[in-house]
Amino acid sequence: MDRGWLSMLEIPSGILTRRRESGLAAHVKMLAAMVLFALMVLLVTVVNVNAQTLTIKDVGNPTVVGTGAGKRAIWTNGGTVGGAGVDIVAKMNQATLDHSFITETNRPAVEAAGQDDVFLTWYLYKAGTYDITNDSDGVPVVADVHVQFNDVDGPSNERVYLPVCAGNIRWIRIDSGATTGRNFGTVSGRPDTFSLIGDKNYNSQPQSGVEVRYPNSSSFTMGRTASSGYFIRLDNPTYLDYQTYDYNCGDFVAPVANDDEKEGLPATPVSLPILDNDTNATANNNPPNNNSQAPSEYGKLSVSLAPPSGAANIVNGELGYPHSFTVPGEGAWSYDAGTAELTFTPEPSFKGYATQIDYTYRNALGQVSNAATVTVWYPAVGAVKSATFNDESADGYAQVGETIYYSYELTAYGAESLGGIQLTETGFTGSGTAPEPAYQSGDANSDSRLDLDETWIYTATYTLTETDIANGGVTNQATARGETSDGVEVTDLSDSTNATDGDGTGTPGPGPNNGDPTTTATGASPIIAVDDTPAAINGATGGSTSTLFGNDTLGGVAVDAEDITETLVDNDGLTGLVLNADGTLDIPEGTAAGSYSVTYRICEDANTANCDTAIATVVVEAAPIVATDDTPPAVNGASGGTTPSLFANDTLDGSAVDAEDITGSLDDDDGLTGLVLNDDGTLTIPVDTPAGKYAVTYRICENLNPTNCDTAIATVTVEAQAIAAVDDAPPAIPSIAGGSTPSVFVNDTLGGSAVDPDDITAVMVDDDGISGLVFNTDGTFDVPPETPAGEYSVVYRICEILNPANCDDATVSLVVEAAPIVADDDTIATPVDTAFDQPGVINLFDNDTFDAAAIVPADITVTSDDLPSGFTVNPDGSLDIAQYTPSQTYVFTYRICENLNPANCDTATVKVPVEKSVPVVSGTVFLDDNGNGSYDTGMEHGTAGYTVMLMQDDTLVRQTPANSDGTYEIRDFPVGSDYRLVFMDNATGVAVGAIQGLTFAANTSMPSQDQPIDPSGLVYDVSTGLPVAGATVTMTDASGSPLPAACLLPGQQPQVTPADGNYRFDVNAGADPACPSSESEYRLTVTGPADYLAGVSTIAPPQPGALDATLCLPDAVPGGACQMSASSDAPAAGSPTPYYIAFLLAPGDPNVINNHIPLDPVARVFNNGLTVTKTAARPIAERGGAVSYTITVSNTNLFAVGLVDLVDRMPSGFLYAPDTATLDGNPVVVDSRGSIVVFEDLTVPANGSLTVTLVARIAASVGAGEYTNIATLLDAATGEQLAGAGRATVRILVDHVFDCGEVVGKVFEDVNGDGMQTDGEKGLPGVRIASVKGLLIKTDEYGRYSVPCAELPDAERGSNFILKLDERSLPVGYHVISENPRVVRLTRGKVTKLNFSVAGSGIVEVDLSGKAFVGTTVQPKSGVHGVVDAIVGKLSAKRSVLRLTYHASGDGSLAAARIAEFENLVRTRWGHRSGYALSVERRVVGGN
Repeated sequence: MDRGWLSMLEIPSGILTRRRESGLAAHVKMLAAMVLFALMVLLVTVVNVNAQTLTIKDVGNPTVVGTGAGKRAIWTNGGTVGGAGVDIVAKMNQATLDHSFITETNRPAVEAAGQDDVFLTWYLYKAGTYDITNDSDGVPVVADVHVQFNDVDGPSNERVYLPVCAGNIRWIRIDSGATTGRNFGTVSGRPDTFSLIGDKNYNSQPQSGVEVRYPNSSSFTMGRTASSGYFIRLDNPTYLDYQTYDYNCGDFVAPVANDDEKEGLPATPVSLPILDNDTNATANNNPPNNNSQAPSEYGKLSVSLAPPSGAANIVNGELGYPHSFTVPGEGAWSYDAGTAELTFTPEPSFKGYATQIDYTYRNALGQVSNAATVTVWYPAVGAVKSATFNDESADGYAQVGETIYYSYELTAYGAESLGGIQLTETGFTGSGTAPEPAYQSGDANSDSRLDLDETWIYTATYTLTETDIANGGVTNQATARGETSDGVEVTDLSDSTNATDGDGTGTPGPGPNNGDPTTTATGASPIIAVDDTPAAINGATGGSTSTLFGNDTLGGVAVDAEDITETLVDNDGLTGLVLNADGTLDIPEGTAAGSYSVTYRICEDANTANCDTAIATVVVEAAPIVATDDTPPAVNGASGGTTPSLFANDTLDGSAVDAEDITGSLDDDDGLTGLVLNDDGTLTIPVDTPAGKYAVTYRICENLNPTNCDTAIATVTVEAQAIAAVDDAPPAIPSIAGGSTPSVFVNDTLGGSAVDPDDITAVMVDDDGISGLVFNTDGTFDVPPETPAGEYSVVYRICEILNPANCDDATVSLVVEAAPIVADDDTIATPVDTAFDQPGVINLFDNDTFDAAAIVPADITVTSDDLPSGFTVNPDGSLDIAQYTPSQTYVFTYRICENLNPANCDTATVKVPVEKSVPVVSGTVFLDDNGNGSYDTGMEHGTAGYTVMLMQDDTLVRQTPANSDGTYEIRDFPVGSDYRLVFMDNATGVAVGAIQGLTFAANTSMPSQDQPIDPSGLVYDVSTGLPVAGATVTMTDASGSPLPAACLLPGQQPQVTPADGNYRFDVNAGADPACPSSESEYRLTVTGPADYLAGVSTIAPPQPGALDATLCLPDAVPGGACQMSASSDAPAAGSPTPYYIAFLLAPGDPNVINNHIPLDPVARVFNNGLTVTKTAARPIAERGGAVSYTITVSNTNLFAVGLVDLVDRMPSGFLYAPDTATLDGNPVVVDSRGSIVVFEDLTVPANGSLTVTLVARIAASVGAGEYTNIATLLDAATGEQLAGAGRATVRILVDHVFDCGEVVGKVFEDVNGDGMQTDGEKGLPGVRIASVKGLLIKTDEYGRYSVPCAELPDAERGSNFILKLDERSLPVGYHVISENPRVVRLTRGKVTKLNFSVAGSGIVEVDLSGKAFVGTTVQPKSGVHGVVDAIVGKLSAKRSVLRLTYHASGDGSLAAARIAEFENLVRTRWGHRSGYALSVERRVVGGN
């Protein structure tokens, strides 16, 4: 029958109550049976396979439905969960383009249609249950999803998006070597999204992707974008833990670090989980899978401590950031990247606050957090002290017998009160009996312990002595002592509360400026200053008075200048006055006369406020002043002038006056109008002053004292000025045109200066026969045209207008010249070929002039005294050359003369090159690229830089440089035979070839005499393949004797290679017995520059024996020359071509070319091609034993590398065993410094290696673990590292008895909640427990577990060990009530117990059917709300699990939606309650 409303007792009528007992507690099953509809057609059940792992299988092509957003695909049987098959479905949630679902390498994949931020969800359904066509049905499968999205190594616009903070992602994992980019933020409106950005240069598959963990999920969402054709693939995980980093949400948010602080116990380490309150942990608050609120793996590794100044023993962590160090005088800081705990281990005597430590950490985007501060402090006692002077006599001064009252306050700091309190004076400077502090009050509870909230008061009194008063005060300090309940002593020096002591504040406890001594000042004796009147001082010279202190007193006796400080209070206008330390006054020189009342103050040094003032009356007197008569030198009255200073013989205070110290004035100018007495004492006489003698009276007065004056007379003489006319020789005047001279007045003077025509008159006295000569008023002469040529002497006179009788005469030498005639040299640039008559080759008059105009032949006559044979100069100036005139450059002269003036002539030179066009020889100097000896036009090219010499019988006949295209031509030389052409390299002076046996007739034309440039070879560096300049190459006979120069072309013996390294030898067979006409053996010797090794290359040795050029085996290019290499270029480094240094040569043999000779460079330091490898003889070693290491240094360079140092650094506890080092099997002496061994000044052979061995001894104190020995290769001169380090690791095995810390424990049901297992409280089997290092343990049938060798604790202070109980492994209804995780301290060789207590929960079961909902909706009926309130009440009364069961008879998706809505209704009601997190189980079943 249908179930109606079934009720419990707690719910109104119609509710049935049923109870049953379980092994845990009474489970309450609430049957809230709703009205059931007709039998559902389809049963929908959520299959939970206990979150077993998803494994993706090889798949075929997917079935795809839809386009763009909403597009979906299914890969049938795409994977397994717990051995059961699942279908993998992907749905496109967001897209603007139509992207493709594909299969790539047997895995589900998404291929982009173009750039588009898309988001899709992947679903896991029980195989065969999902209808892709209708997007319906499908049984979700919950799995532990750990997948890899790979192939993200394309361009930077290929990206994968992951909502890393959405809550269902536990972590993402990225290969530590990946160069893919990263970003975090909002993508297409989705906040907190991580972006993995592809790197086209990173092609390591599948490491170019990302792995994601979605625990307990049946679906997961991600996004991506890429250019068209790029895909991402869903795959199984492959990354290794030690090659990856796991990132949580907290690794991407902006890193924010918060300060941490903790109090420690004296001499006891204190640990702080510093990341727990930072965003790296707090951002992991996204349920259900990112809700640990614990720091991430990468966050813990990225912590970087900031060692304070002076820190030592700094050690970096895995990522290279400081993780431990020592602060001298305080203790050691160490950070554990596994637990994120920062531990401070104090030195035994350290107390108070440790130096604050800053730290930062990084997120996965490389952002660095702010610096947070870690503060740690330890117990301490604090003391402050005050002092009060008791002035019993009330006179303001200290008296013997008066007292100082001291008050002390003690306080405690730290975690507990302090006992054994003592307070003693330890820094007392008084001469009397030291004060003894006595306790007064503060112990509120009378327990004789200084509590943290108490202040204890002590007092003491001290009586002053005469010595104390003489010393000016008393200083003292007290020391407070106490101890903790554990007997740890703490002390503190008292800090003074007096404002004048130290920093002026009294601060208890340790710390900077918290230990200032207390100083009490005593009063001082009376001080009296008395007025003074010292002797007068001369104001001009200044001076010092007697001391003003002679009548002053301190304490009733004369003052001692050493006991006081003097101050000048008022100088009464006496500027520059100085009061000296001995009481004298310094009056500066130049002080005005007068009486000055000077006020001064004296203060007692011992009491600077103890002062008095007095007045000194200072009298300053004036100096005597004397003016003396003067007779200065005479002055020119016309121009005026200035006399010497009249003050030179005047005095002030017996010394010559300084014009700066006096004022001068004229009393009488004696009629000399305009006379001026200047400040410097000189007299200025104005211009146009009449001549005569003047008696001038002047006065001088002292500036300091204007009434201090004297007068004197100066006798001034005024003279007339002189006039002078000077002879002139103006430029010549042309006789034909006539002309004007320059002014003759320019060198005439009046009063020593050039005359002004306005100041004089001028007349011509004698014209010397020049008819029509005119003398102008400006001093010029006009010469008429057609004046006869010649030299004329003309006389003129000048007179001063102001003094007409003041005159002088001068003579002008006038020259009249004939018209100029000019014959210019002529040069014919183009040679004249005299194979024919050559009339009118040039007109010699074309560049000649007469009177600056072109030559008119009728006006001149032309003649030549040295005209060459065959040359004719015609009257019209034309030049003819006769046929067959010999070739040469002719030079002759000709003369032209004016007909009207036959003596007016000029001569010029003519230069004419004559070249006959025969005989002639020509050709091309060319690069013989193919080595065949022939000039292949169009294929090979001519080259410049060579000189072609035509020689006959070793005599040079002609030579010419080759043109830029290599062509040359030599013509017009004597006919004859036995000619040869020799071709010389201009750069080296070495001949590169010759053409022999040439004969020329008179008209011979011999073209195509081409010379190939095919060097015998070049000298090159075997290591670089570059040509070697500066190598000396010599050709010898078979015995090694150098050939005489006659055997070779000029410059070839010996020869030094140029920049291109080329060399060439041409043997003149038969020229000397050393080079016979028959076949003979020749050899080459090469001497390289200083940076190359002597002798032939050992890296690339020559071919054995001698090359027979006749056979030419081998020949790199058959035909033509004998080529050792097909190229004239140097071989590439490491690829030498065959070459010979011995040759069999005979006349007619082909040229040997491209015989490239390598040289080996000397050893040098180089940082490429070097590797260092290191191995240990065995991987495992024992304490107290030894291990042998082998280090190999390899050099792939084609040259030796040196000098280098090989430095071997051994790990801590490993020491070099003396006399065990070898180098290539031979004993060697090394520089040994404990754990560092240096093999010095090594040379690594070219393309070879060095092998060294050594033995290290292992100390018995070395702990278990891996120890790495590192070898580095350094430049011996600079210390630069030249290659990667070689490493060898050995393991010291753990001694399980003495090294390990073992953990045992139980998981038990704590019925009474006391945290201990008592009788009747059973253990729980099969419960999973995990360590931070990933170790998983299950309890046995009695709930017991053990962790053998759980940790290798620190030998001195032990180590923390953490275990966490996996609550998911507890039986249904159980929860942990003890700490979880739990931390214990492990000690080596000991067993530690760690138990977990759990408690059972109730189960509230609710059955639902369709009758509880409105129609076919998910809306609950109104009556359901009351039932929900009752359910929540039951859940609140006892920690319970809510189990919901829906009885479905139709649409499975509707059933799932309804049960979800009911759960949401319960959670909404539950949301305002607290106490525990509500756990809900849901299931849908068929039938009633």
